[in-house]
Formats: sequence, C-alpha cells, structure tokens
Amino acid sequence: MPTALLILKTILKVALIALLVFLALILLLLFFPFFYRVDIKGNGSFRIKVNLHWLFYVLYLSAVFTFGEDKAPPLVILRIFGIPIQLRPKKEKKKKRKRKKEEPEEAEEGKNTEENPPSEKPEKEAASEETEQDPGQISSEDAGSTDGAAKTEDKDSEDEDPKAKKAKAPGKLEKLIAAFKDERNKAAIKHLIEELKKLFSHYKPRKIRMNFVFSTGDPANTGKLTGILSLVPYVYQRGNRVIPDFEADKAYLKGKASIRGHMILFFALAMLIRLLKDRNFRRMIRKRKGGK
Repeated sequence: MPTALLILKTILKVALIALLVFLALILLLLFFPFFYRVDIKGNGSFRIKVNLHWLFYVLYLSAVFTFGEDKAPPLVILRIFGIPIQLRPKKEKKKKRKRKKEEPEEAEEGKNTEENPPSEKPEKEAASEETEQDPGQISSEDAGSTDGAAKTEDKDSEDEDPKAKKAKAPGKLEKLIAAFKDERNKAAIKHLIEELKKLFSHYKPRKIRMNFVFSTGDPANTGKLTGILSLVPYVYQRGNRVIPDFEADKAYLKGKASIRGHMILFFALAMLIRLLKDRNFRRMIRKRKGGK
C-alpha cells in the first residue's frame, strides 16, 4: 500500500475521532446538568456565595459578594480541570499613582503663576480705552457674542420648556401603548411568558433551607415585607424559619440560607427554538430592532 493512502487514512481517522469528541462534548453540554448552589449569610454584613459546577467539577465557578460593614470587591474563581483561574476586578493603585504624579505638576504650575503674575493694566488706562470707543457703535465681535448668547438662551429655553417635553412624551407613550395593544404582540408576549414558566419549572431550586431574623427599622415596612415573603411558596415550607423583628430601630439581617438546584441547557435551547418558530415573536423582535 502506498504511503499516500496510509497518510490519508490516518488523517481521516484523526478527523473522525475529533468529530466524535466534539459531538460528545456538545451532547454533554446539552444534557448533563449544571449544578448550582447559593449560600447567604447575614450578621452585620451581607455575604452571598454562588457556586456552579459541571461534569464532576471539570468546570467550576465560584463568586463571592460582600455588602455592609465588611464590604469588599467581588471575588470570582474559575477552575477548569482543577486549574484555578482567579478573576479579580481592576485595582485602583494605578489611578492613585497617576494622581500623585499629577499633583506635583499642578503645584509647579501654581508656583509659576505666583512668581510671574499676569500683567494687569491700571484702572485709569482701562477706563480711558473704554471712553475712546463710541457708545453708539458696537464691534462685530460683541455683536457675534450677543447673537451666540441669544441662540444659546433660545436653546436653553426650548430644552427647559416643560410644554415641549410634554409634547414629545406622548409620542413614546403612544408607541408603547400601540405595541401592547397589537394582537400579534400580545400573542408573542403570552407565548414568551408561558415558555419562561416552563423553563422555571425545570430550573427551579430543589432544596431551600432558610433560618433568618430580619428587620427594616420600620414596623410598617417590616410587616409589608413579611406579607410579600409569605406569598413566595418556598419561604415558609419544609421547616424554614423567617422571623420578622418589629421592635428593632435599625435594619438588620441575621441568619443563613442555602439554595440548591440544577439546570439542563437542552430545555433553554428547546425554548429558544420554539420561540423563533413563532411568527409573532419574530415580528416583535424585528420591530424592536427597527425593522418592518
């Protein structure tokens, strides 16, 4: 067998193996779930930690957000095959250094201005120059400046005129109202809401654990927030405890919460395909982009 055929066979085998590996990865991404976990802690400061991992921690993402007394910049860590890649926000040290460099330059400029003050004419000479000009004549520069000032005043008056703003506002409102009144847009929005409900039913948390004591500092607002939380079906189920404090004078949150679940990308892809098949939805997107 000639060497050319052997080389061609090996190339075809490598290409076939690469294609099979690529298809396997796509199938894994579509059907193997991404597991997520959200941990919340409150005790003077508010800390949120989000973890996301896939395929036995081959891909792992962790993000920590801290608010309140111990406020800190977000910390994000990405691991691929166990290799950590730490993603941090840009530091402000460079800006501080630049400011320090700029400060001496500004100080030198101030010294130069103090040492060499601008030459000023005496008041008598200025008065004599003003009297030399005819009071009835106005120079072209002064006329131009007055015209420019008049134009700017007209523009400011137009910008600040509330009637002009009110006249423009109804046009935008009418467009929004007309878009919502359109039967096709109504059908598209209804379809979108139904698909989002289906997606949430697949992606909703599987385990929720809560043990919180909270206060807003105002008994009325605390009561309102308690009423809103009571409408959420996951808050007061499965032994969860969310206790309002109506006597505290300051807003605070103490306790822990843990939320766990998983997501499969296939359901999101199926939702997107169903939406793109809908003519009304495609039409709404085209109009949103400015098309016909």
